[in-house]
Amino acid sequence: KNRWNYFFHNNTMGGNKLSHSKVDSSSSSSSSPSSPSPLSPEQNKKTTTKSTGSTAVLYHHAFLSILSLIYFQAFVSYYLQYPGLNSTFGVEPVNMKNINIFGAEIFPNSSSQKSDNLNEMVDMIKLNTMEMDVDTFCEMVAFVGGLLSLVCASGLVQHGLLFFILVILYYFLTAISGVFYSFQWDILLLETGFLTALCYAPWLTLRLHSSSSSQNHDHQQHHLLSSSSTTLGTHPIRLLLFKLMFMSGVVKIQSNCPTWSNLTALEYHFATQCLPSPLSWHVHQMHPFILRLGVAITFIIEIPVAFLLVSPIRSWRIVGAYMQILLQILIIVTGNYNFFNVLTILLCLPCFVDDYYYREIEGGNDMGVKHIENDRGETRKSWQQVIQWGKIQKVIKHTACVVFLLWSCHSMIQFDYNNTTSNAKGFWRAINVRLKMTKSDCDDLINQSVPFLPPLAMFFLVVNATHCFFSSFWYDRQQKNRKNNKDNNKTRWMSHAKISITILSYLFRFATCLLCMGVLSVPLITLTPELQSHQQPGLDFFIRQWSVGRSYRIFNGYGLFRRMTGVGQYRGAISSSIGWAGLHPSIVARPEIILETVLGDDESDSNHMKDSTVVKVDEWRELNFRWKPGNVHEKPRQVAPHQPRLDWQMWFAALGQYQHNPWLIHLMDKILNECRPVLNLLDEDEWMSSDSGVERPQQIRKIRARLFNYDFTRIDTEWSRGIPGVDILGGDAKADSDNALLKDFFSWPDQYWSRSFQREYVPILERGNPSVIRYLSASGYKSGKCIDQWSQRCDVFEAASNVRVLCNMSSWIRDQYISCNVVAFLIIISIAFIRAKTTEHGTLRKGDGNLGDKVKNE
Repeated sequence: KNRWNYFFHNNTMGGNKLSHSKVDSSSSSSSSPSSPSPLSPEQNKKTTTKSTGSTAVLYHHAFLSILSLIYFQAFVSYYLQYPGLNSTFGVEPVNMKNINIFGAEIFPNSSSQKSDNLNEMVDMIKLNTMEMDVDTFCEMVAFVGGLLSLVCASGLVQHGLLFFILVILYYFLTAISGVFYSFQWDILLLETGFLTALCYAPWLTLRLHSSSSSQNHDHQQHHLLSSSSTTLGTHPIRLLLFKLMFMSGVVKIQSNCPTWSNLTALEYHFATQCLPSPLSWHVHQMHPFILRLGVAITFIIEIPVAFLLVSPIRSWRIVGAYMQILLQILIIVTGNYNFFNVLTILLCLPCFVDDYYYREIEGGNDMGVKHIENDRGETRKSWQQVIQWGKIQKVIKHTACVVFLLWSCHSMIQFDYNNTTSNAKGFWRAINVRLKMTKSDCDDLINQSVPFLPPLAMFFLVVNATHCFFSSFWYDRQQKNRKNNKDNNKTRWMSHAKISITILSYLFRFATCLLCMGVLSVPLITLTPELQSHQQPGLDFFIRQWSVGRSYRIFNGYGLFRRMTGVGQYRGAISSSIGWAGLHPSIVARPEIILETVLGDDESDSNHMKDSTVVKVDEWRELNFRWKPGNVHEKPRQVAPHQPRLDWQMWFAALGQYQHNPWLIHLMDKILNECRPVLNLLDEDEWMSSDSGVERPQQIRKIRARLFNYDFTRIDTEWSRGIPGVDILGGDAKADSDNALLKDFFSWPDQYWSRSFQREYVPILERGNPSVIRYLSASGYKSGKCIDQWSQRCDVFEAASNVRVLCNMSSWIRDQYISCNVVAFLIIISIAFIRAKTTEHGTLRKGDGNLGDKVKNE
């Protein structure tokens, strides 16, 4: 693009070019504004490549701003759910002993203080000479993290130290919060933030403000090295994206899950995922062939296309990034996976950056093109040759990419057709797509590619760093030959000192990127036993660093959706009317825990106990959660990028037993005691305290948990009628026509779910049950610890103490949380906007003056 712009401006738009003779200032001033300005080739290159050279800077700032917004959302989500989830009175109280650095506790002086009003022990931590309760401290950490995230997102300050602080704060919150913050996307956010802080965010920003020629030249050389160091940070981020997608793809094949090997996973996924979206019901009604083709495309995007992300060819990386972005967008519209999909899309952004930043700045002199000024025809011929060779290169690269994708499709999937009937229904029933790659083939691919890919990625980093480093000095030599240095020795010494610091920073950034890439590749060797037994020489050093980083959640391995859950069993024989394309019918059996309570009061219970002739039947009432499936008529809601942690963890608890989830018993005990912070996590507004204007006539006497199997209702289609036990809307009398199917597909049904009772998950619990108290105590919980109002926790402290002031301030901030965030965001955005306008105005005035001086000197 840069070469074409230069050729276009010098050979098409009037052919205005400066010779070595002087330019008459009067003629230049009398030229029309629409005519091109008579600039030298060097100035033409600079003006035409300014926008292209800023592309890498644009991607860089966009990456840092979007990552800061993701951190902001994560801190806000934690802050909003903290009272009911992880506070002293929540479901899973924070544990400060989980935080340590190299085995040493961060808060060894933690203590407890008796509350006369609450009649409970309140956990305290000691910061130097000041004591603070745990809840206030955690809330302030989340609030400060959200505020710093807004500062970074506004572009006001995007320093590497700020991202390190964000990583430390979020690691602190997730480490002390137990099972509710142990998801892979939390770990991915920490790893991305750490790599950004160490390898991608700026650490050294020096600006030279002078109008002298030598200082302008030194500033440009410093700018080249500083900008090139940002492109070095794209290599570890691309490798992280490759590791995430490649491991997520291969573990599905290695798990030998029938739904993945038969490509039927999407026939279960939309109904069995943790929190379905409003469009999940509609996508679940699609034809089985379309859903199986979607699984096949997912495998292609996650496994072979992932190799394009670490390719040294930019056009290949762009193709891989677009395909990854398409996959993540489809997941966003069909599911609720908080910030995970947005974070994955963000990781694709560095794939669009050109590794050779110097080539973008200088306009492509790296191919040895000579700018001949004396002979206009010779110059045109030289640029025509360059353009022709560039077209040939583009055709070769695009053809190779297409061949690679076609070869990947042919190697992984295969289409079958096992019917000779010519009618449409027979054709769609006979056609099928299947996965050709087996577990052994997947292991062979891993064994053949993984040992070579990380060293190649590190080699590309070395080539990029060497090219950018020596190109900046080539630029230095070219500029010194063109300009006369008239500055004094003191100014020259200061400029060279700053350039030396920039060079040292550049070398340090290169070393850290190389180290991070080596540590990032360690989880890849755990994919097969052969790689673990035959480790490459020198890998022990990276394994030790990875073990240390893993303990702090900054280096990790991934494997999303290894096995599909909610798969029902079909024990009959496959007939022509059951199943599709010769496979067992996809029976969805999503396990879901339903909590039920009995309302009453103590007086009514005592009267029934006195009258032995009266047999009272308990009337059980189902509790409603805000986001997870419960009421069969309730439409799934869109909640992402917020993640309701309790609703998510209820999905995981349904896959096991309550003995493995003691927090669930603690949740039921909190509901029995009507703890308001916990009830706020549910969709039960009538159980709020009396200050909301709603009085509760009865209290909760009993609670139990029952397990149901859920499935989406189906529209009346041929493939739906072949699945045993499904609830078909409208029955068999509905006409099976294309218009009716389309109408049902795009309409909102009255009933979204169908369910069937399976078993009692947790037996009936009553308040004050001694066995429940002993079980909770053995699991590290306290029964009956609760408050009616969140601000009541501050009553434990003295009225004039600093701890009481901080606690009240924290409670006030929570009450005004939305207003505080809006005001802070508006202030930061206003400062950033004013700064940007001021910088743009000053740069424009300075640039116009320098341009006029250069034309006058020529």
